[in-house]
Amino acid sequence: MSALSMVYHKKFMRVFLTNPLAFRVTARHSWDDTNNHMLTLTAFSHLCKKATTTVMVYIPEASLLCRSSSFTFTLQNSCPEGLQIVYVSRKPISDHEWIHTDPVDHMDNKRLFNLPVNYRPPSQLGVLIPTTDNIYNADPSHPHPRQHYPISKNSGRYKQCAGKRSAEECGCTDRLKVSPLAINSDCRQRVLRLTFPVTDFNITLFLRRTNHADHPLCSPYFVTVTEVNNRTSWNVTGTHATPTMDRMRQYFEDSLKNNLYNPEGLQISFYVNHLQSP
Repeated sequence: MSALSMVYHKKFMRVFLTNPLAFRVTARHSWDDTNNHMLTLTAFSHLCKKATTTVMVYIPEASLLCRSSSFTFTLQNSCPEGLQIVYVSRKPISDHEWIHTDPVDHMDNKRLFNLPVNYRPPSQLGVLIPTTDNIYNADPSHPHPRQHYPISKNSGRYKQCAGKRSAEECGCTDRLKVSPLAINSDCRQRVLRLTFPVTDFNITLFLRRTNHADHPLCSPYFVTVTEVNNRTSWNVTGTHATPTMDRMRQYFEDSLKNNLYNPEGLQISFYVNHLQSP
């Protein structure tokens, strides 16, 4: 009975959050056989909401000099640093192959296509009327092809090559040459070659993080699909619809302009040739 009385008279540890709306935190107090006070915190993040909060735990009677001592830690609800979504083909192509060799498929067809210098994809206005600002395989020392109309002449912006006189000055490293990001398009010299027409092309996505193994992207993750060069001659023709995906679509109906798709079973069809970059 005396041991139980000692437990009941102990002061509880207290928990404070600097941003209480960021997480829902529950606290559970318990004691072991030697009356050590244990505090178990469980944090629940809100759906698709980036937030940070500092958690302060005050411990009474833990110091002979201070009435109360404490320790702090930070909770952050966001994607881990360096995490990215990548596409990996069924027969992967290494970075070395992308840059230095010509890999072929089972029928001895080349799997990569070398882009013309200063290439820009066509638009919905026509094959000879590029309107995108993205330039591929950029070289400021060469002329821009397909500059027949004002809308084409007034678009197209260098990124790595801005203010440079030649491709050698653009600083395109091997990493930039294989980057799928539109911001690095100046350095992109080669693309995946597909036989037209492309129907129900399987998009297999993975989560990639430095010093970690790739993991297949699947539920509860969902993706949107856009075309970085503003082309419209494509369509998502397959995805594994689930009740969770339907609920997520309703949840983001007012804030997202594009549909959410389950990355599992994702398929895309292209209806014209030339470069497509979803």
